[in-house]
Amino acid sequence: MKLLLHMNMPSGNNDGTHQVILNVPEIASLAELPALISHTGGMLYGEHYVYDRLAVGRAWRNRGSLLVNFAHVGKVAVYNEGGA
Repeated sequence: MKLLLHMNMPSGNNDGTHQVILNVPEIASLAELPALISHTGGMLYGEHYVYDRLAVGRAWRNRGSLLVNFAHVGKVAVYNEGGA
């Protein structure tokens, strides 16, 4: 499941909003996330995705594995491409 994490830290551009798209295949719903975080001691492991904006659309790029400390996460949503 792809999650959109809103981090409590500025982005690399220092614009005040830092978001991370993390694919976490161990969960099938957002309701399962608290148990997974509890089991991992407040850390979440997954594949970090970004998308490159192209002239026509965008292409996903996997930036590799990422370990997130949930002490720095403000909110989490299921990532729904296209907003629908």
